[in-house]
Amino acid sequence: MRSALVIAGVLAALLVAGFYRIQTTTADPQGYKAKWIATRALRKNHQIVPGDLAYPAEGLAAGRLLLQDNSAEGMHLQAPVLQGESLTPDAIAIKPNLAPGLSSQTYFYVLTEDATPVGGWTEGAAVIPCYKLPDKPKDRPVCIHTPLPILAVHKSTATGDASWLALEIPEKLRCTFAEFALADKRLLMQVKIK
Repeated sequence: MRSALVIAGVLAALLVAGFYRIQTTTADPQGYKAKWIATRALRKNHQIVPGDLAYPAEGLAAGRLLLQDNSAEGMHLQAPVLQGESLTPDAIAIKPNLAPGLSSQTYFYVLTEDATPVGGWTEGAAVIPCYKLPDKPKDRPVCIHTPLPILAVHKSTATGDASWLALEIPEKLRCTFAEFALADKRLLMQVKIK
């Protein structure tokens, strides 16, 4: 009986100490930074889609899972990540991190009637642009046979938002690419870069 009273007294003291600690501790919501784990290797500028990220094994992750936190979806990675690597909000942004080479420019190609490749458009792959000359509609399309790297892919996530590709255009192809950009009938063929 005496040992039960001692145990009850110790438990009561711990309970009082716990309540005191909770009352004197100020919560800092800014101190918590959301984190994710990459479920697969992702390239720089990849637009995050469901299944790309998972929650780490931490106390608040269960709450985020229950609340269905999808705040990172539709955002772009600012650097490549490996599978299992941890990400914070600093690693993602609304816009891709576009930095073309010194002798190149970035061209935004809006995807309207373009047929999507089987695996989807892919950052790091390249495209061969082709177009029809307006004065020769029955001729074969003219193609620029230099693969143009895809810097970023943006898929529309909201109404009024367009889907587009950010392409790197070498300075030497600027005039040739301008003909493609101004053509009425044009298409892109995606190719892999080794």
